Amino acid sequence: MHSPARRCRIAPSSRYPKDKKAAGNESSTLVSNRPGHLSDQTMKHIKITSRQYTYLARLEEETAPQTCAWFLRKLPFKTHISQGRWSGKAVFIRLGTTGAEVAYENPTSYPKTGDIVMCPGDATQGGGEIYMPYGPNAFACEYGKLAGNHFLSIIEGEQSLPQFGELVHWHGAQEILFELAD
Repeated sequence: MHSPARRCRIAPSSRYPKDKKAAGNESSTLVSNRPGHLSDQTMKHIKITSRQYTYLARLEEETAPQTCAWFLRKLPFKTHISQGRWSGKAVFIRLGTTGAEVAYENPTSYPKTGDIVMCPGDATQGGGEIYMPYGPNAFACEYGKLAGNHFLSIIEGEQSLPQFGELVHWHGAQEILFELAD
């Protein structure tokens, strides 16, 4: 039997840099007019579907290349998404130790609605998760603050995230599918 302390990874401050948003950099949008930077048209997109809700998300390959590469290898990814218990208005997918090889790249504990983050799994601490906020939130577990790599940004359908989140909150875990968009 696992001890409760192994259910979530508490992100120690020495393992990742200060949260970009806390430092005043609120932007997670890539600049596409600089030489060498990808435009939105050349980036890969992910279609996310759960019941009647469909979202289009942009992979953040410049700021989270390892996380994006890991996620692309999992596609199509069909699983269940549940209400977060400690983080406010957010849903999450348990990953177990899947993704343990992914390092922290651009971690945040305060993703905005439409940002999707991945907390790497860890065999000694019970695993990671994919976290998707639909309103005010702070990425955490019962033992403290967590951090995850911001690797997807919802660019279409974001306005229905609060309704989707409330569906999960009041009606339980929902099946969700992530696949490469056409």
